[in-house]
Amino acid sequence: MVNKEGVPTLRQGDPRGAQALDLAPAQNGSVELPLLRPAINPIADHDMRHVKAVPHGVSRVSAL
Repeated sequence: MVNKEGVPTLRQGDPRGAQALDLAPAQNGSVELPLLRPAINPIADHDMRHVKAVPHGVSRVSAL
């Protein structure tokens, strides 16, 4: 689910999908990501110059 200022803009199962969440400065938004299997996933920020560098964080899922 994708929310912008607390209002759903894209719901789970919507066939359109989403590649980006366009937010103005100081605007609030959130994205819920369903994790389908145990995995370790790197997390990067929006600055794509840093993608090949060390990740900004790691999402670690050990069981579902």
